[in-house]
Amino acid sequence: MKKTQNQFTKANLMNRLISICIMVFLTVMCNAQEKNKSKYSGLNQDQLNLALTKSKNTIIVGKTLTFVGLGVALTATTILMVEGFKAIEGEGNSKTAETAAYVLFSSGFLVYAGIPVWIVGANKKKNIQLELAKFKTPGTGSIYGVGVKINF
Repeated sequence: MKKTQNQFTKANLMNRLISICIMVFLTVMCNAQEKNKSKYSGLNQDQLNLALTKSKNTIIVGKTLTFVGLGVALTATTILMVEGFKAIEGEGNSKTAETAAYVLFSSGFLVYAGIPVWIVGANKKKNIQLELAKFKTPGTGSIYGVGVKINF
């Protein structure tokens, strides 16, 4: 009895350590990519608009990776559950369950890659929009492309 309790304690400790490592690696990935970005204050409006388009595309790629990974994980989990119920009844196919387990494991990498890409794109978009705000001067009016600017 003492060995099984010790094994459960080791298993719980190992699960906690793996969870902590995954969280640390995710944090390091996000911060490492953030520190290499260039300053946006030296760019003109056209360059900032181009960078804004690229950051929006980065957000779309991050969301796509994340949600595709979640969809694949959900599908693989459903297949694993169905095969598990069949195995209980004695009719299960171990090859299908094994393949679904590998697909479930692989889909975790999609989610793990998509979240940092999404975060970095959102941070870049926020910083670019802050820089673009300096080009929008208050007190200007425009009708049909003809504008009036009043300064006091």
